[in-house]
Amino acid sequence: MPALLRPAQDPGGAGPGLRSLPRARSRQSVLPALVHHNAATFDRCAEQAPPSWEVDAHLIRVTARAGARGEPSPEGRHRDGFDYIALHHVGRANVTGGRTTLYAAEDSPPLATTTFSLPLDSLYAQDARILHDVTPVSVAVPAAHGHRDMLLMSFKAREDTG
Repeated sequence: MPALLRPAQDPGGAGPGLRSLPRARSRQSVLPALVHHNAATFDRCAEQAPPSWEVDAHLIRVTARAGARGEPSPEGRHRDGFDYIALHHVGRANVTGGRTTLYAAEDSPPLATTTFSLPLDSLYAQDARILHDVTPVSVAVPAAHGHRDMLLMSFKAREDTG
């Protein structure tokens, strides 16, 4: 499972980059357990469970500071191009916003909205059928920075196990 860390967008900067999640974090028991839990959930959602899943995991921190919002979803309503997605809240500090909304189509009203607040507040979706979007985050107390941390997991069915 590729595990990637996406540093927060630097307003006015070149944009986010990707780097490998430190190996020690990948070996902690919570990450494999969460991957297996998500895979079992999507096995039940699929018409026929695939032999295996290709899984991408991304730990994303969106930061904000006075005068500079954090943009968790600058592309607006979108799909990620996978069979299923799992969004897991890790934490947030000194931010407002970050409301996740699901839609059936580009021009449809919201199906559901939520603002994650507790660790492991989660959302599961069939990516091909649902668009999602997240509102920007702003600092709650302007004298300090703020952040919103999410663990995003994308699942794509694999026909072979090799």
